[in-house]
Amino acid sequence: MTSARRIRTAARRRRRRQRRGALLVLLALAATGVWLHRERSDGGTVPVAAAAASAAPTVDPDAELAAAL
Repeated sequence: MTSARRIRTAARRRRRRQRRGALLVLLALAATGVWLHRERSDGGTVPVAAAAASAAPTVDPDAELAAAL
């Protein structure tokens, strides 16, 4: 095998790996989007982290202080 041929072969392999990696990233993003859409369209549910943040009770510091005294 000549050196020019080896270089072309290596370049082809590198491009193939890059395309495969890009395809895997796109598939992962698409799967995530489908999962999020399914979660929200079933019953209006939101991911757990967002639900926990919005369900935090509000604390009135004046009422807490009055109750403590």
